[in-house]
Amino acid sequence: MNEYGPYVDSTHFQELLETVLSNDPSVTKLFLSDKWLGDQGLEAVANALQDNSTVQSLVLRRNEITPRGILVLCTVLRYNKSIHTIFLRGNSIGNEGCRWLGNILLKENTTLVTLDLQKNCIGDTGATYLGEGLQNNYTLKHLKLENNKIGNVGAKAFGQYFINRKHPQRRQEEEEEDTTDIKRTTEMIMEELALSKNSIKDDGAVAIAQGIVESDCLQDLHLDRNQIGDDGIEHIAEMLVKTRQLKKLQLKYNSFTLKGAKRLLEGVERNYFIESVCIDQHYGDIQRKMDFYLLLNKVGHRHILRNDDNTIPTALWANILAKIGNYFVLAQVGNGCIYSEDESAGMLYYFLQCKPDLFRDVSGY
Repeated sequence: MNEYGPYVDSTHFQELLETVLSNDPSVTKLFLSDKWLGDQGLEAVANALQDNSTVQSLVLRRNEITPRGILVLCTVLRYNKSIHTIFLRGNSIGNEGCRWLGNILLKENTTLVTLDLQKNCIGDTGATYLGEGLQNNYTLKHLKLENNKIGNVGAKAFGQYFINRKHPQRRQEEEEEDTTDIKRTTEMIMEELALSKNSIKDDGAVAIAQGIVESDCLQDLHLDRNQIGDDGIEHIAEMLVKTRQLKKLQLKYNSFTLKGAKRLLEGVERNYFIESVCIDQHYGDIQRKMDFYLLLNKVGHRHILRNDDNTIPTALWANILAKIGNYFVLAQVGNGCIYSEDESAGMLYYFLQCKPDLFRDVSGY
């Protein structure tokens, strides 16, 4: 075993560090997953990056990195202007490591866009550190925290982050802030928050939903494999009615019942922008009904649902098939649906089976 771990060849590793130190423009990504670097190896990498301006991505999955190594990395990269992506999945960062990430990297770095912290034994305390650090960050767009130990307290920290990034129109109405602050707020805010496989319950889901309504900037939310029940889903459904930016929502393997699934459907029916909502397979009928609205949203033709009850006048059918036929349509296969292209008949069949009310006549249209 050498000083960097059993899977790191010391000669090759030293050559790599020298290449980074030389600022070689051909080296834009450091892929060092599964090398057992440990904190000492990470410190060597961080020191090599201190004056580097060419490396853009740092991949350090499963390297037995602890908070000690994260402190060194954050200290070195706090003013780095080239690295926009850091993958740290499968290490041992824990809450203390998140303290350094939140207090140093997120607060002071101005180029980081993607931070992957999946499977790092991060709990509510760590999530709170991250949430606090995000209050002063205007560049991070993708935060991945799947497979950790985050509960309601951590979820509330992220909810508060979104509330503090209130949508500029709402903020202007309440506080009449100047246009400079409004532009800064709306252009630079998180787009993806992945919290799958954690321990978030109703209160945490409520906090996140309320925060998203206030900011209305998040595009991708992963909450599958948590413990969210009907109360949490009620607020998520209300969120769907009020948000325009959210495009993807993952909610599989939670604790909500058929009642909650139906409320989600009601939320989707009133949202003209979301394109993907995933729930458990045993709510297949509700999922298929959702897919009808989601498909129209995806191809940009949800506006053809002109009536208050979301039905389409018969006279519009020729227009519907002409517009949608060249995009994605649904073809019925057994008890499920698959996506295919240029099959207007498949779309028509799906409508006939799942939405026969769309064929009613509407006088005066």
